[in-house]
Amino acid sequence: MLKMKLLAVGLASVMAVGCASTSTTDTADNRASRNFEFEVVDDNDKVTHICRNERATGSNIGRRTCRTTEQIESDRAEARLELERAQGSLVEPPPGG
Repeated sequence: MLKMKLLAVGLASVMAVGCASTSTTDTADNRASRNFEFEVVDDNDKVTHICRNERATGSNIGRRTCRTTEQIESDRAEARLELERAQGSLVEPPPGG
């Protein structure tokens, strides 16, 4: 019976130490390792493509996607316009009012 109590206390202390050593902070290095990103440059050291490993929601399997810098800027401009359109519709008065 004494051995069981000692074993339980020892196991509990090992588990407590293991839980205390894990970090819950999300550092920039952790984010960079999850979202691996690199640039493709041409002979003139100009960035032509940006590639990222992206994971779908609910999946741990990453998929590499590469886009040109023009595509990225175009997507940003479209997203900005869509956001402005959506925000503008919230403040307009109702029709007939």
